[in-house]
Amino acid sequence: MKYKNLIFDTDGTIIESLPDIINAFNKALKECGHETTFSVEEGKDFIGSGTKEFTRKAIQKANLSKEDVKKITPLFAKYYQEMQCDTTRPFDGIVELLEELKSKGIKLFIASNIYLELKAIDILLSHITSIIMADS
Repeated sequence: MKYKNLIFDTDGTIIESLPDIINAFNKALKECGHETTFSVEEGKDFIGSGTKEFTRKAIQKANLSKEDVKKITPLFAKYYQEMQCDTTRPFDGIVELLEELKSKGIKLFIASNIYLELKAIDILLSHITSIIMADS
């Protein structure tokens, strides 16, 4: 069977964004007076279902109060918007894979439940037919 179209998720599939996500969450924790921080390795337990689910799992793990949640959630969103391009990059081999698939006439799409600054995935855009966005 020959595929005509392929759809890729972004975070954790074709781009490595977890360090920026963790750094933004840790910055929000620190600003709210918490000494708790998470490593990228620990953050792997929180990812996979969008930003809201990441936030829920991280907040639960940090044992934060409802008042803390009200403060940290918008700060995390703000900092991630600011920091999402600090280290985010395609995983090794992704650009070459997309080039090969495109050369075979396969249309490539990105589907994401988060808004990414285009510069975070800029290197991929020349290979992509379209980006499909949904709310988290």
